[in-house]
Amino acid sequence: MNTFKSSILSICIFATVLSSQAQSVTEIGGFAAIPVGELGSTELGDGGGFAETGWGIRIYSKKEWKVLPEGMSIGFFSTYQWSKIDNSALSEAYTEVLGQRTEVTDSRYAPFTTALGPNYEWGFGKVNLNVRAHLGVMFLNTKSITINVFDDGGSQLTSETVNFDNDPAFLYGGGLALGYELIPDILDIALTADFLHAKQNIDVSFESSEAIDSSQNLSYLNAGISIVLKPIPEKK
Repeated sequence: MNTFKSSILSICIFATVLSSQAQSVTEIGGFAAIPVGELGSTELGDGGGFAETGWGIRIYSKKEWKVLPEGMSIGFFSTYQWSKIDNSALSEAYTEVLGQRTEVTDSRYAPFTTALGPNYEWGFGKVNLNVRAHLGVMFLNTKSITINVFDDGGSQLTSETVNFDNDPAFLYGGGLALGYELIPDILDIALTADFLHAKQNIDVSFESSEAIDSSQNLSYLNAGISIVLKPIPEKK
């Protein structure tokens, strides 16, 4: 499975880099990765992911094709983001369920996404608005956690390490980019927002018991800022 993931990841990166060449408009920037829905929930029985707001980097490259209507293009999109798991809230939740003081080690979600989809642009003088859709793949890396349980006297009762093996997941979403022209035909700056969702299938393994199949809904609202690099006009 690791070889398969690495191969798919390499292909996706190559496709994204290739698409950014040859007269494409490319956005490069950073964002706040805001967990939405179950991912940000701190309820164990509600599929809570206990994710905190994190950060990320993004590349979006769009290219116009003669067969498409005016204003429409095809976009290639990649992000890497990082969100810590709120181990304090997770520790409190386990303490409540187990009835004993429980401490959980630090962990995080670190998804890499790659996608493509249509983009439509409207221009208003120096301002432009882009609306787009995303379809692609999410690769999630989740750091293992260790759950330590203590008795009332502070002595450790048990310790269990939990490992996560995540399968590639189908990704969908959409986004907006509101741009302003800084240097005509060369450079813009843009405020960006992207909603991304995937349902991740996970093999959860333990030291003292057999692995179980699980899943996690991963929804992010990524809001940030990007520079927009335009293709250098061809000399006539």
